[in-house]
Amino acid sequence: MLSDDPQAAQATVATLRSAIAAHPQVAPGAFDLLPASNGLAAVGCDICLLLSWDEGRSDAAGQGVTGLQAHQALRQTLLTRQQPFAVLRGTPSQQVEQALAALARRHAALMPAGAQTLGRPGWQSLCEKCDDPECEHRLLSQLLERKAAAQKPA
Repeated sequence: MLSDDPQAAQATVATLRSAIAAHPQVAPGAFDLLPASNGLAAVGCDICLLLSWDEGRSDAAGQGVTGLQAHQALRQTLLTRQQPFAVLRGTPSQQVEQALAALARRHAALMPAGAQTLGRPGWQSLCEKCDDPECEHRLLSQLLERKAAAQKPA
């Protein structure tokens, strides 16, 4: 679990461990979850999860632009090392659901009920052309709008 904010990574890992423990089908210790703020720590990991940069969180922590630069450096390290990763966005609970969906490629029981994937289970992105968080947010917003429009009764 990578983040420019080590406290956020630790909190997310703790919540994720609890969520995994709630699944009796998953053996304790099936996943070695480690919070990190250094992209090199993730190189070679089977599943790398990156917390999205959150302007509100970073500003509250007094990081602002420095936090964004640290986040971009993490992403660049992953891209340079060709380490596939999944970006976790939204509220902490949404991030945990997204993390469970990413981990479900190793243990299907972790797939959250009603979770929608962008491809086959376990899909991850390694975009070499774009590392702009606003672009990712725009893509996610468009996907959610399409989903909402498809669910509206005719």
